Amino acid sequence: MLRRDSMPVLLAVLLAAVPHAVLARLPVTSNSVATASAMQRPDLRPDQRLDQRMESLLKRMGYQKIIGENGTFYFNNAAGDTLRLNRYANGDYMLYHVLDDSQPFAVINLWNSRSLHTRAYLDEEEDTVLESDLSGRVVAASDAQLEQFILLFEDKLREWRQFLLQQKQVRVTGTDTAKSAAGRVIE
Repeated sequence: MLRRDSMPVLLAVLLAAVPHAVLARLPVTSNSVATASAMQRPDLRPDQRLDQRMESLLKRMGYQKIIGENGTFYFNNAAGDTLRLNRYANGDYMLYHVLDDSQPFAVINLWNSRSLHTRAYLDEEEDTVLESDLSGRVVAASDAQLEQFILLFEDKLREWRQFLLQQKQVRVTGTDTAKSAAGRVIE
């Protein structure tokens, strides 16, 4: 039988065993916004050689206004979005974009339940964030892997914007164009 004082330790062990992707798909509530902001991220990884490599890769990919140091990079894509890429001491990478608006929890939950490779959430300022992770723990990420990671995120960011427009139409008109299109018989 477990003692009552051992429960927090057991809970921490169980949560550590749950894959991050599973936790990211859990429904968002107003309480989980505060919980998410309280979670600790691993330390950023300062490494001048890796910073130079990342800046060179981003330039080769055609990104503009690259600002980077100590494992964090800000850069603009062709659409003018500012993307942020963090490199952590454990070898992981996180890429995200902050939208200056707050989406309803139902919209965020719907995206998270349907989308692979990204997750959405509300940050401390109630802005909506789209985020993706690349694990570098097993093998250090190559330039090709990082490039594909960034390009996949760009695709997901476009899908996210289309999804938000679709959800806005649903809220305004009460019609879900994705559902009605999927339900039509094409002859």
